[in-house]
Amino acid sequence: VQKRVRDGEREWIPYIVVYGKREQETGVLAVRVRELGEVRDMTVEELVAEIREKTKGKPFKPLPLPMLVSRRPRFRG
Repeated sequence: VQKRVRDGEREWIPYIVVYGKREQETGVLAVRVRELGEVRDMTVEELVAEIREKTKGKPFKPLPLPMLVSRRPRFRG
């Protein structure tokens, strides 16, 4: 899990959520927010509302890469 979180940070992904047993039981997600550099506890509804607020008025285009970071191509130089 730590490797995937690190990969997500290197890919400049703005929100990283690790969903496990504790999150399933409580219904609260630990969301790593890249912009603030902190981990915040949020519900799914709060996370969706925040993302919609930040993307309000911006055009939407589907992601050209696979949604899962683990399935994206890696370029090594």
